[in-house]
Amino acid sequence: MSNRRIKIVLVVLFVIAIIASMYTLLGLRPALKFDSIDEINLPPDEINLVEEGKDYGWPICFGKNIHDTDFDKNVYVQNPCMEPLKMPSLIDIQAHSAPLGLAFYYGDNFPQEYRGDLFVALHGSWNRREPTGYKIISIDMNDLTVRDFATGWLQDSNVLGRPVDIIVAEDGSLFVSDDNAGKIYRISYQDKDGPVGI
Repeated sequence: MSNRRIKIVLVVLFVIAIIASMYTLLGLRPALKFDSIDEINLPPDEINLVEEGKDYGWPICFGKNIHDTDFDKNVYVQNPCMEPLKMPSLIDIQAHSAPLGLAFYYGDNFPQEYRGDLFVALHGSWNRREPTGYKIISIDMNDLTVRDFATGWLQDSNVLGRPVDIIVAEDGSLFVSDDNAGKIYRISYQDKDGPVGI
């Protein structure tokens, strides 16, 4: 890891410590058996708001307090994954989407509606019959709605790229790394009535 990357990580951790919250991306155990549609969709990838002293249940709980009885064979008097014992995920993402990078947006290049949003790079599935991910999503942190922000890395079943990480540039545009195509994209807002462009 380069010194620049270490400094960036330390600054990010310092800022996170100041706001007393930490968001994490969690790609749980991959569901490698495909006997049913449920196994393809569980466990979900998660975004969690990590708070000191809270228990998020991993590895026996996932998502919205779901007890993984395939993994945990212990017998309990009560559900070991219920609140307040375990905290649910903040946001569930389609299993196998592989969320890797995230960035909060406080720039001024995009319209006001994006300020405070969480951008997440979904690297994409490698073992799912119907591919998922391969895009950037934005999450409105006020109401937790998730919407596609940048797509096009997956066309039909053809993988054109796999977004890895997101950095907000000084001018408010986004830099997105792609380890499949070996590129770094700059995403900026073109004009008030125009689309977001790469």
